[in-house]
Amino acid sequence: MLRIEEWTQRMELVRGDDAAFTVSKEPEGFTEGESLCFSLRRRVGAAELLLEKVVDRFDEGVALVEIAHEDTAELDFGSYVYDLQYRDAAGKRHTVVGPAEFRLKGEVSYD
Repeated sequence: MLRIEEWTQRMELVRGDDAAFTVSKEPEGFTEGESLCFSLRRRVGAAELLLEKVVDRFDEGVALVEIAHEDTAELDFGSYVYDLQYRDAAGKRHTVVGPAEFRLKGEVSYD
């Protein structure tokens, strides 16, 4: 189960769960030539990128970011940080969320 706190943008996910969330860009939505990137690290400034999801196809201007079971199944429980950046058609980067906390919770049921 993925939970996103509206005010802080803190995310919580049970380790190994499949999850998805949408991101929109106001007012016109995402367009061809743009991309959205979700990045996860242990902490701000950490060299190792633990998870990256890049979306470059959009449904009616909305990005769907999907996290698969395999993406988090081997990560430790605990707190991480994430951000969301988009690149416009000219290649300029824009951070739209973050850094924000990403909490990976323990699971009871295993594969």
